[in-house]
Amino acid sequence: MGKGVNQQTIFFAIHRDAPETVKQAIRILEYSGIVSLHTEGTKVRRGIFDRYQVNLGIALSYYQTPTERAANLIKGLSIKLYTDYGQNSPSYSNLEKLNIITEDTDFKDVIDKVLNLSIENLDITEFQKNTIKSAGFNTLRDILEGEESDLQKARLIGKKRARVIWNIAYNATVEYFSG
Repeated sequence: MGKGVNQQTIFFAIHRDAPETVKQAIRILEYSGIVSLHTEGTKVRRGIFDRYQVNLGIALSYYQTPTERAANLIKGLSIKLYTDYGQNSPSYSNLEKLNIITEDTDFKDVIDKVLNLSIENLDITEFQKNTIKSAGFNTLRDILEGEESDLQKARLIGKKRARVIWNIAYNATVEYFSG
């Protein structure tokens, strides 16, 4: 490393035997693109860890001038510098307080719960809500199981507005699932 360059990291390592809750959280972060697996099976002291890296875009999003910060970060980036969380890390002390989805969670119930949410949750005008309710659309399921053309049966809902409402319902559903 050159003189005057501060070493920095976007890496962290999780012990292979970390609590299942931690592993589930990491999988969610990976799925959402916030972190990615960098190195599987890294030996640290006497344990085996998986090394992850934080998405560089996320790490830079805090800064007003990310391109300038990126150059400095990349110059000082060191894969050898990372925080490791062992299988009994003190960072895991509050895990029992988390309300987590377990592997035996019935996801059909979760999906049904979201799809049965009222259209009152949609970001559309009260007039639009009342209009599509009068046509029989009361839940996200009612909208998403139909076609855009079904929404056009509601008074004053044309092709364009039907597509917008359907897209809003679809995006709201995706947003509920992704958190």
